[in-house]
Amino acid sequence: MNRVFKSKVGMGVLAPPIIILSVVSYLLLNGNHYSWVVIIVPLIIFFFIFHMIFTTNYTIDGNDLIVRCGFFYNKIFKISEIRKIVATKQAINAPATSIDRLRIEFSNHKRVIVSPREKKEFIEILCKNNHEIVVKMKNRKEEDPDFF
Repeated sequence: MNRVFKSKVGMGVLAPPIIILSVVSYLLLNGNHYSWVVIIVPLIIFFFIFHMIFTTNYTIDGNDLIVRCGFFYNKIFKISEIRKIVATKQAINAPATSIDRLRIEFSNHKRVIVSPREKKEFIEILCKNNHEIVVKMKNRKEEDPDFF
C-alpha cells in the first residue's frame, strides 16, 4: 500500500516569508541602487520557499513513512518504530507547512513533526501498521468527538 499525504498549508507558515520578502523587495526596488540582482535574489528566495511548501508530503509505503520537504529533506522512518503521535502547535523548524502539526516519536528517541491535510486518515493508517502507537490529541472534542 502506497499512500501520499500532502502537507496542510497554513497562513501562519506562509505569511511571514511572503511579507518579509515583499517588504525587502519593495525597499530594494525603490532604492537608488537598482539592478537585476535586486529582482533576481528575491525571486530565487520565493521559488525555494514555494517549492518547499508545495512539495512537502508524507508517504506511507508498506512499513515505511517517507517524509519529503523541498530539495533537501527526504527521510525514511520505520512505522514499526513509532511509539507515540502527539498533536502539537510548536512553531519549530520542521517538514510541516502548517502550525496544526503532529509530533511523531520513535523508539530510538528520534522525532519528526508533520502536518498532513488528512490528519485522521494519516493516523489511522499508521495505527493499522503498528498497533502499539499511542495517540494523544489535544482539543479532540472540539475538532471531532469521534476522533480517537
